[in-house]
Amino acid sequence: MAAGLSLPRLLLRLSRYRTPLLLAPALAGAVALAASALSPDEYTALARLLPPRTNTATAPAMLNQIGGTETLGASALTLKSPSELYASLFLSRSVQDRVIARFGLGRGSGLDMDGLRQALAERTKVDVREDGIIELRYVDDDPRRAAAIVNAMIDAVYDKAEQLSRRESGNRLAFYDQIIGETRDRLARAEKTLASLEAQTGYTRLKGQEEATSLTAAELESTLVAREAQLARMRAVATDAHPAVRRLRAEIAALRADRDAMNTARPGGDGVVLPIGAFPDLLTRIEPLRRETRIQAEVLDQLMKARQLSRVDEKRDLSNVQVLDPAVPPTRASGPRTLRNAALAGAIAFVLALMACLAWDALVQDRRHRRRLLRVLRPYARSRARRRAA
Repeated sequence: MAAGLSLPRLLLRLSRYRTPLLLAPALAGAVALAASALSPDEYTALARLLPPRTNTATAPAMLNQIGGTETLGASALTLKSPSELYASLFLSRSVQDRVIARFGLGRGSGLDMDGLRQALAERTKVDVREDGIIELRYVDDDPRRAAAIVNAMIDAVYDKAEQLSRRESGNRLAFYDQIIGETRDRLARAEKTLASLEAQTGYTRLKGQEEATSLTAAELESTLVAREAQLARMRAVATDAHPAVRRLRAEIAALRADRDAMNTARPGGDGVVLPIGAFPDLLTRIEPLRRETRIQAEVLDQLMKARQLSRVDEKRDLSNVQVLDPAVPPTRASGPRTLRNAALAGAIAFVLALMACLAWDALVQDRRHRRRLLRVLRPYARSRARRRAA
């Protein structure tokens, strides 16, 4: 076609090809209409599932309270969008293989397992709505089988999710057993070190040992002060040679010796009362060990509780699959859509015929383009003629 051709002239030139432009869409539409009419009816079974709840296992929550990681014990079932996860499970190989084996879908088809999985996936459609509800559809020429296959897919996904939950619970139990063993070892080492130091210093974990030592020191000091005051009063009326004065002096000296012993003596022995002067050093050496032992004991207790809760979680149903609307055999055919297929085939045939007519008019009917086309094709025709002559 010449450059600058206007739309009226283009339509005028295309009017020469009105027969193929009308005949091609009509034939394509008729063929599509006949094919759709002869094809068996297709039925779409539909099931709806509620948005799955996130994993609410109690053991990981308790472990987080004692310093565990937030992701501990979290499986794939605790992702940000669990609905999308379950939607992908319907197209997983394990679910497809179970449905194929249950209904014998590949019987007599000559397809291998990969082909059967692909055919099943093409007939299956899974949508996740904005509210999280999962819609599962399956297309088949038998309405009862379509509904049965949809419900079988739900059962297979349920079993797979439950299997994943059980496996996750088992892994969590194994993890708890490992850290419980490590905590027990640390607690045993801390208790052994603490017991050795207590035996060496005499500063034991007996309740009231500090109070008894403080009370003994206070009583000793108060007795010493009372005896010194009594001696001062007696010296006002008696000489130093008086027997009572000498007895008080001896008693005061013994009390002072006991006070000095409590302040300077080294810790040890089997007594409950400890030297007052050794308390700062004893607290520095023993209290960290006591604190470490107490912390390890508390951690071990919490871990044991978490493990027991994990055993409870293991017995619970953690699959979280809830069916809102189970699939029932549809009463109306969903396909083939005869009119839509005929219209689509006619539109495609019209576009192809229009492109063919434009190409024919530009390359063949236009003389200038025809001469160019002949010049391009002439060497090819000559080479073919030489090959034939040879």
